[in-house]
Amino acid sequence: MKTQLIALILGCTLALNGCQCNDGRKPQDDDMKPQPNAYKSPEEALKQTQEHLHLLLNENQRKVFGLASDEEIQQLTTKLAVPISYLQLERLGDTTRIQNDDGYWYGLGNGDATKIGISVERAGDVWIQSTIGMKKFVQATSRHSGVTRLVEVPGLELSFVELTENGRVSYVPIADYADAKLSADRRYAWPELLRILDGYRVQLQREFGDDFTKGNLER
Repeated sequence: MKTQLIALILGCTLALNGCQCNDGRKPQDDDMKPQPNAYKSPEEALKQTQEHLHLLLNENQRKVFGLASDEEIQQLTTKLAVPISYLQLERLGDTTRIQNDDGYWYGLGNGDATKIGISVERAGDVWIQSTIGMKKFVQATSRHSGVTRLVEVPGLELSFVELTENGRVSYVPIADYADAKLSADRRYAWPELLRILDGYRVQLQREFGDDFTKGNLER
């Protein structure tokens, strides 16, 4: 089951061969060819996405993220860069805090405001452009200071920010997850969060059986 992170919130997936998304307007650069989506570093993948971002967003998408013009989009700078970790269901019994960097999330903005997010992820020996948009991450990282990691739980379709303040690490859902009994207004210690997630996993497995186990649920 793919994560919310990989499902492109803007509806424009940057696949391995790259793509261009627009609203029917003629691109400014008629000779722009699809770019190969395989880079040596996350920074290189980010740079290529930033350079083409004004061509990838249509008018409706620009309004969603408060971006008024090509010029504004081209002037966006990186306000936040944090690693992304994927927590697989088989690791719910392991209380070791997750620290593997499976990808990176970059919040782009102007002034003090973060407007839009871009993520890149590791794919074997290369880094690829993954997702553009990610409004909930923009809101969550703007709401909380001290964000040091984003944690995705692919099998449960849940997302969290890791906060580190005064040497104390805690985890906050990016939204209320009522079915999992998780509140965006609460901070959870890692062992506590794992217990709740494992209980939610058991609940879904009992309720949906093989459909959940095989990743066939549409939630």
